[in-house]
Amino acid sequence: MSHDTLELAEDLKRAYGDHYVAGQNTATLKDIISRYEGGTEQSLHERLPEFMRTRGPFLQALDLPRQSDTPWTEIAQTLPSVADTAENGLHEDVIRTFDAAGFERLYQFQEETAAALLDDNHTLVTAGTGRGKTESWLIPILQYICEAKAGHHDDHPPQSVKCVLTYPTKALAQDQLKRLIEYLYTLNETRTGQDRITVGIFDGDTPHNDPDAFSYLDTAFKYFECPCDDCASSLMVERTEDGYQVTHDAPSDLDVDLDFIKLTREEVVDAEVDILLTNPDTVNYRLFNINEQDEQQVFVTQPKYVVFDEIHEYSELFGSFTATLMRRYLRSRRSLLGLDEDEEDDLRLVGAVQPSRTSVQSSNESTPSQTPKWRSSRRTRAHLNRHSQPTSQPNSSQIPSTQTD
Repeated sequence: MSHDTLELAEDLKRAYGDHYVAGQNTATLKDIISRYEGGTEQSLHERLPEFMRTRGPFLQALDLPRQSDTPWTEIAQTLPSVADTAENGLHEDVIRTFDAAGFERLYQFQEETAAALLDDNHTLVTAGTGRGKTESWLIPILQYICEAKAGHHDDHPPQSVKCVLTYPTKALAQDQLKRLIEYLYTLNETRTGQDRITVGIFDGDTPHNDPDAFSYLDTAFKYFECPCDDCASSLMVERTEDGYQVTHDAPSDLDVDLDFIKLTREEVVDAEVDILLTNPDTVNYRLFNINEQDEQQVFVTQPKYVVFDEIHEYSELFGSFTATLMRRYLRSRRSLLGLDEDEEDDLRLVGAVQPSRTSVQSSNESTPSQTPKWRSSRRTRAHLNRHSQPTSQPNSSQIPSTQTD
């Protein structure tokens, strides 16, 4: 598909003109334009775009990441599994999901990120906006969840939180939930009951399971597009005997029930969703609130992965707060799990950031009470530790890394 950038700029200009006209006194606008341009038989909608004074369009050339030399379906069959007891190659549901999403080839950094996580490493992926950072860590994490659902990971049973996705704002978490719903709708087509991969948001806005929750939930989900192929409607929330469930605003039945989306705090905790979206403030509260042990297990002791997306947003005081929070998180998790000093925590941290270059950095080393030893750019460390000094310096000589232009 080709795009005429100049034509797109003109379309944008005309659209802005139409929007501006709709909110103004058209008679006054006509009078102003006539004073400068003279009278004409053209309508105001036709004359306003030409009358508007704009600059541009200004174009920015961006380097595209290198694509993998191997097609998606082939590389998916050769990637290793996380568990030694599972067959090598990605799970057929994961392959089918991203094949249906139109994946033909991964970018090279996506392939390297997937390999690093499947090798059970802490991983930091850096790539520009819209380059597919999410898919680079989502593919291996979905693979791990499929393995856990099949009983290949004793420390992470089928019904437990496998991944905590942490976002700096609630809006970013909502946007990510929309994308996850689309992927999980396809992935869960062949799954039923407890075998389905579940997802939910738990933050300050997540309601309790009570009658007052309906208005908030229905308003929130009406801006979510339905993932099915039979309609172009939005999602909606309806009441059930036990609480609430998501459906679509169309007469036809869904091919896949959307009961894998958990809506209230009680549902998220009781179902122990496989993928939990939240933010640092919520994690902080669940960390010290010892009166809610079920919530503490869901947020702290159960996850295999904690993902920090959009790390570049964690700057200044917020970045310092989050860095300190994670040090406490790791210490508290070890204590709650009863790990000795010489025992390794199997938690893996994943970070995604927008840099000036595309790269993947990984490490499988961690200390009992400190964050994993990363090798990252000075700028990234400054975001996370702007106002606090790390308790130990990264040992860059021990950490493999790969970079691509």
